Amino acid sequence: MDVELLAAVLGRHSVDYVLVGGLAAVLQGAPVSTFDIDVTPAKAPDNLARLCAALWDLRAQVFADPDRSDLFADGRPPEADDFG
Repeated sequence: MDVELLAAVLGRHSVDYVLVGGLAAVLQGAPVSTFDIDVTPAKAPDNLARLCAALWDLRAQVFADPDRSDLFADGRPPEADDFG
């Protein structure tokens, strides 16, 4: 988990987001452990386009429950095309 890299890429792409979840709690002093980074982006279409560009730069991948019945042959869910 590279928090600095994520923050730098989101910043470089001017993504508006709020840090939520365990990492946000840790940064506020909560005595918990976390192994992921949760962000909630602003829903404006231009912001979501910037988020997609940032995720592309990070080589992010969309994962889905393998038991879903609507996955493509390569295992991607249909919503993964929204990030292409």
